[in-house]
Amino acid sequence: MMIVIVELGVVTPPFGLNLFMLKSIAPDVPAGQIYQGVMPLVLADVFKIALLIAFPVIALWLPSTMQ
Repeated sequence: MMIVIVELGVVTPPFGLNLFMLKSIAPDVPAGQIYQGVMPLVLADVFKIALLIAFPVIALWLPSTMQ
């Protein structure tokens, strides 16, 4: 769960390190456009976090089969 939250923090402002890296690669693209482009990914991550909170068995199923 912690990794998923950190992953979300890497793509969201104000600490969006990936966003700043993308802005440095494409300086002609406005920051607002970059933020709009990453919003579907942020929404998918929030949905994934909600699913993991509601159904933790999703994350625990595969390790439980490795016995």
